Amino acid sequence: VSQSRYVARMSFKPSEVSNFLSVFSQYKDQIRAVSGCQYVALQQDLDHPHIWMTHSVWDSPGHLEAYRKSALFQEVWGKTKPLFLEPAVAFSVENYLELT
Repeated sequence: VSQSRYVARMSFKPSEVSNFLSVFSQYKDQIRAVSGCQYVALQQDLDHPHIWMTHSVWDSPGHLEAYRKSALFQEVWGKTKPLFLEPAVAFSVENYLELT
């Protein structure tokens, strides 16, 4: 079973960034505790401080899909989506080359 890596790029209204960070802080431990979730990171675009990305790693695509269909995801997304400046862009990725 291959891991599923997921990136969501979110552009927030600049006045709503602090509200997003509050929502993320409130739910980050619950998201990390979801079955199959191995890793979650929140990253900020240094050139555009209103743009944030989440990067998560899941045991399988099925675990990610189960989270996306969960009540927890619906609750978090319901609080996050109204803060957007533009629609989020989300995609699954695979490491092509990993240098250690």
